Order: sequence, then C-alpha cells, then structure tokens
Amino acid sequence: MQHHDVVILANGQFPSSCGLLAMLSATPRLVCCDGAYARLVDAGVPLAVNAELYVTGDGDSLPQQLKDELGSRFIKVDEQDYNDLGKAFRLCCAHNWADIAILGATGLREDHTLGNISYLALYGSKHTANGTPVKPVIYSDYGVMQPVYGRRQFPSHKGQQISIFSLTPQHPVSAQGLRYPLQQLLLTQWWMGTLNEALGDTFVVDAGQGSVILFTEY
Repeated sequence: MQHHDVVILANGQFPSSCGLLAMLSATPRLVCCDGAYARLVDAGVPLAVNAELYVTGDGDSLPQQLKDELGSRFIKVDEQDYNDLGKAFRLCCAHNWADIAILGATGLREDHTLGNISYLALYGSKHTANGTPVKPVIYSDYGVMQPVYGRRQFPSHKGQQISIFSLTPQHPVSAQGLRYPLQQLLLTQWWMGTLNEALGDTFVVDAGQGSVILFTEY
C-alpha cells in the first residue's frame, strides 16, 4: 500500500486486516468521523508518535468524555447536507491533504456503504485549498476502490478480480487487459462491469468523458 498524506477513519466496519491496521498505526495524520473515533479508542489501536489527530462530525456518536479529552481536536459540524465522511473530506481539503486513504467506509449498513463509495466520485473531482487535485482511495479488508476519470493504466497480477461501476451511464467506458474487455460500452446497470479479471501485470480503464469507480482485489 502506498504512502498517503492522511487517513480518514469512517464509522463502517472497523478494519481488521494486518495491513490496514498497520496503515492506521503508521499514518502521520488521522481524521476520524466521530463514531469511528470512539471505536478506535475501544479497539486500542496505537497511533504513531506525534501523529496529528482530528475528529469531526455532528458529535451525536461521540461520548462527552471523549469530546472533553479531544478539546480543540474535535471539530463539530452541525449541518446535515453531508454525512460525517463528507465533513472529513472537507477538513482534509482545507488542510491541503490531497492524497487521502479512507478506512472503515464499507460494511455494516448497506446504505452508508453505497453513500460512502459514491463520495469517491465527488471528491475525486475536487481540489484542495491550494489547488492540488484530490486523490481519494477506499481500502477495505478485501480490496481497493478509487475513482477514474479519462484514461488510466493500473498495475495488476494475472487473475486479479476487477469490477468497474459507472456513475455516468450516458458516457461509454472502455477497458483493455481484462478477460472481458470493454469497447465503448454504456454501463447502464451497476452489475454490467463487475466480476472481471486481469490478464497480466497491467490493465487500462478509459472512462471517457464520464467517471467510474474501480474495485481491485488485493
């Protein structure tokens, strides 16, 4: 797993793999959604020495004792137009942290999972306060999800499981280097680009004028 400027810990299924727990413990900056911080404390996961810690959200899932302990590191945002993950994204953008890893975004409630994954497309098209393009990636215990715009090449290994979800079904998608290549295909249903497989050490996805979410198995 590559280095990231910051890790966001969302309040979905708490990460359990050794690799994700190591990322959580090693990150120099951690932004927790409020309920996720309470679970982090309960899990007893150690953080890096001198790691910057912020907790944000409306505070409804955070015990008062933890709020008091956090002090100014708890940033309360009452508005409900965005969920706590959206508030964490905005905090990262304001601090010019562009390369963002998100843990705990999936699992538990399916509506939260779908909403959190869709944030990839929204914030993957945005910039930080200093104009740097945002690069968000969700890591689960099973694989990686990231937004794709235009044409990109990705490293892979033979047999690696790949799924492509279009959030702009009016724009055709192409992909090469997969068992089932896509040639200017309109992915009008979410299942249409799923359950594919890499043939070698790279593959290419071309989202054209649209945007897609790419899932790659570890």
